[in-house]
Amino acid sequence: MKGKIKWSGFTLIESIVGLAVVSLMVILLNMLIKVETKTIESIQQKSEMNWHVFLSQLEYNSNDWEFKEVKQNRLYFLEKSDKGNETVIVIEKYANQLKERKNGGYNPLLMGVEACTFSKVGYGVIIDVTMEDGKKFKSIFPQW
Repeated sequence: MKGKIKWSGFTLIESIVGLAVVSLMVILLNMLIKVETKTIESIQQKSEMNWHVFLSQLEYNSNDWEFKEVKQNRLYFLEKSDKGNETVIVIEKYANQLKERKNGGYNPLLMGVEACTFSKVGYGVIIDVTMEDGKKFKSIFPQW
């Protein structure tokens, strides 16, 4: 009596279903990588936009200020009112932001700051900022 030989393995349908599942996972992984890349680019563009808004705001506000000094990594200015009163304005890094202190209050100028240095050079002030996302920005203000 001859016995039947049993072959073990996958059928054609099982192989096609397995291949379809693997293909779907690869497509989803590719889409996730693209979304992550776009998110990172968006965050970096946001840092650049915030930096340029900060520079514009600082340049506009500082037209009425007189530079006093750079001390302990802070910028000091004097603002003279029409009545002759002088107000000290301080630009400094506090926590993760650059802020403007004036009359006991403060105005946040730039958020997401990891490190910031101010240095006086002969022709102005250099502001060097590193953002939390790793971007580095540097600007020179010659008018002070």
